[in-house]
Amino acid sequence: MVSVKGIIIESESCSGSYTPQAVIEDISVTPCSNPGKCVLKRGDTTNISFKFTPKSQITSLQTHIWGKPAGLFWAKLPGDAPNGCTTAKTGLRCPLDANKEYSFSFGLPVESPFAFNNIAIWYQLNDQHGNVQVCFQFNTRLV
Repeated sequence: MVSVKGIIIESESCSGSYTPQAVIEDISVTPCSNPGKCVLKRGDTTNISFKFTPKSQITSLQTHIWGKPAGLFWAKLPGDAPNGCTTAKTGLRCPLDANKEYSFSFGLPVESPFAFNNIAIWYQLNDQHGNVQVCFQFNTRLV
C-alpha cells in the first residue's frame, strides 16, 4: 500500500480587483510535505482541494490557473474548466447556496511550460457574473 501525504498549505489571498468574495479555508495539496513550498513532480497530477463559503448564490464557476516563475510573467496552465460546477472531478453541483460551505477538489497536471524549478501557482474561480469567488496563490518547486 502506498501512502500519499497532503497538507494544508501556506497561501496568499489575491488582492485588488481579484479579492475573493467567498470565504476560503483549508487549502490542501496532495502530495506535499512542506506547507511553504510544495514539491511537485513533472508528469504527475497534483490534487488541490479547499473549502469555501460563497456570500451569494452561484449558478456556474469558471476556473483559471496560472503559473509564474520567480521574477517573470504569469502564463496559463492546463486545468481550466469552463464550468467547475458541472465537472465531476470538482465535487460540486450548481446552484450553490449563499452562506453554505462547499468542498472543491481538482487535479492539476504538472506540465510546466517552463524550464524553471520555482513556480508560483495562481488559482481563481469566477462566478456566472465574472465576479472572483475564490482566488489564492501558493509557491511550488518542480522536480
